[in-house]
Amino acid sequence: ANWTAAGFKLHSEVEFHPNVSADALVHLPLHRYQFTLDTVTARYRFGALPNEAHKTIVPIYNESVVRESALPGAPKGTLVPVVEEHILFMHSVAATKTLDSRMAA
Repeated sequence: ANWTAAGFKLHSEVEFHPNVSADALVHLPLHRYQFTLDTVTARYRFGALPNEAHKTIVPIYNESVVRESALPGAPKGTLVPVVEEHILFMHSVAATKTLDSRMAA
């Protein structure tokens, strides 16, 4: 493993397979939903639910895809599970690269 100037530890010993990301994302359900605790009335969101994202993404590279977070409007100390959307985004980038290479073949 190597350290870059930005302070990241690159794990070259862990193989990366974009096709695995693509195959996993196909099975990840997407939903239109609302948080029950929210400061904005009738705010809808679109995306994966935490339990489904965890079940779909964690087995690939053992990444933490769900964290607990305090939401605006929730009582102090109340934490709810939320999806780390940047992780799903990067898997989507990998999936897009896979689709591009599949179409080119």
